[in-house]
Amino acid sequence: PESLMTQYVYPQENGNRCDVKWIMLTDKKGRGISIEALGHPLSFSTWNVTGDALQKAKHIGEAKTLEDSFVLKIDHAQIGVGGTDTWSSKAIASDQYRLLSHEYTYRFTIRPVKQ
Repeated sequence: PESLMTQYVYPQENGNRCDVKWIMLTDKKGRGISIEALGHPLSFSTWNVTGDALQKAKHIGEAKTLEDSFVLKIDHAQIGVGGTDTWSSKAIASDQYRLLSHEYTYRFTIRPVKQ
């Protein structure tokens, strides 16, 4: 997970990968899980900290890292950051980058991996 994260000065969600068809997460012995998108590609991120720890941290290094586990977040999609005033307190992404209000569905399978 560490190689998929960015250590921002102000801790926040990061490292999202989009348009993913499959993910395989294994330990050094090749054991783990495989996740495959069914239909629409997925978005995912993986962290060595919890979302709660990120929310509470105010500076880099304050979020307590997980020792023997990680967080995997799988999504259909994620709102973008592209906009005309992303620097202001009223920042909002342009419509083309937003997830506008309607029903979204996605499916995926999780399988064990034994190498």
